[in-house]
Amino acid sequence: EFFFFFFFFFFAALFSDMRWRYPCMCVMALGGLGVFLLLRFRKNSALLPIVDSDLAAAEQLIQEGKYPMALQLLRRALDIAKSAGASPERIAHLLNQLGNVHHHQGDHAGALALYQQSLDIREGLGVSLLVAKSYSNMGNVHHATGAMSDAMECYQKALRLFLEHDAPTPDIMQACNNLGTLYSEVEPTTAIQYYRQSISLGIRIDPHQALGDAYYNLGALVAASERKPLLARAASVYAVCYGERHPETLDALRLANKA
Repeated sequence: EFFFFFFFFFFAALFSDMRWRYPCMCVMALGGLGVFLLLRFRKNSALLPIVDSDLAAAEQLIQEGKYPMALQLLRRALDIAKSAGASPERIAHLLNQLGNVHHHQGDHAGALALYQQSLDIREGLGVSLLVAKSYSNMGNVHHATGAMSDAMECYQKALRLFLEHDAPTPDIMQACNNLGTLYSEVEPTTAIQYYRQSISLGIRIDPHQALGDAYYNLGALVAASERKPLLARAASVYAVCYGERHPETLDALRLANKA
């Protein structure tokens, strides 16, 4: 149909008098632009499933600890996503996952730069829960490099955003655990408060890794008389989440038996 109308207006412009020639040429130009945009949209739409496929494969590789292969897939996915005009949310997620890989590989500066790019996009979109997750990730990097004040600032921002915007309970628990881990090195009494806050949330939902972590880490800070039941609870949560023979489960059981 497009070509029929194109040639119709082409010959109309060619053989009509000057009064009609310019309007016909304008219609032809608009039609050509429309076809160009349509073809570009179809091409870009066809590329986006490749992005999703690479992302899914990369996330599986991250779980398996195969970071170099994940890095290659994520870089390719990001390049395709940018050229295909992917949504800002998708690009921010790819940048965040690239940051995770760099963090796991010990490239803290690279991880921070990628997390910051992701954070900037998410802040521009106003997606507060994702902004909070970006702050959590940046806090992890600062903690790993010993920048405690920066880590504390990021973790506190994350927790505040999670609480203000009704985040899923595990996200709030993890934010509490992050602050607990940080404070355990400088102010144990505050760390205990954060771990107890995490536990008070976790006991209301299905067993989650963050609950096991809170029990485990709290067990390392409290008096010896309280330690054994906390570590035993950590082991029971880990057994549900990971399995009875998982190293986390066995480690918690070993420490509980020694307490």
